[in-house]
Amino acid sequence: MAVVTGFRPRAGQVVLLEYQGEDAQGTVLTGLVVKDDGGEVTIDLGASGPPPADGSEVVASVFAPEALYRLHATAHAGRAGLVALDPVHQVERVQRRSWPRRALHLAVTLVPLDGTGTEADFTAVAGRTVDVGVGGMRVETIRPLPGSVDPSVMMTLADGTSLFLQTRIVHADIGRDSCEYRLAFHDLADEDAAHLAALVEGRDPPG
Repeated sequence: MAVVTGFRPRAGQVVLLEYQGEDAQGTVLTGLVVKDDGGEVTIDLGASGPPPADGSEVVASVFAPEALYRLHATAHAGRAGLVALDPVHQVERVQRRSWPRRALHLAVTLVPLDGTGTEADFTAVAGRTVDVGVGGMRVETIRPLPGSVDPSVMMTLADGTSLFLQTRIVHADIGRDSCEYRLAFHDLADEDAAHLAALVEGRDPPG
């Protein structure tokens, strides 16, 4: 994790807004960046939940393709679910590959896809996760994937949210009775990254 300067979230990026302070700590909502006017970042929370109290401290996690950025800021509630971050006190940059992993045993299905996005083999492979992070996961299966095609991962979270995640095989350990795959996420959507971050940190899923 490193403190950086010069990062500005762009309109349309997904934000995980975490309230600080004794009364609101643990409250996490999902919003979208709608504009960045100079030093003021504005987030639209929509109907995801009540805005923070005016002048309260928040941490806004923004998921960019290259890294996760955490903005420590003071929040000011506006109209219709809008929240302005001003000032932004500090920005931390966390590379996705260095995001902590959490040991979790979740049922998943690996679906081999060819280059056109269609199933390369009609038989999907069931498995379970060994650990999960925002950058990837380790998965155990009882049989190997067909060929050398990178799989997509289907999984359902505890709140019923279904994720379909494109991955690349980083390492495969093929045994007689079981197989283990180390998978890196590819073209991960911001909303999926937000759900994975909540899962890794043991928080409730974003609202």
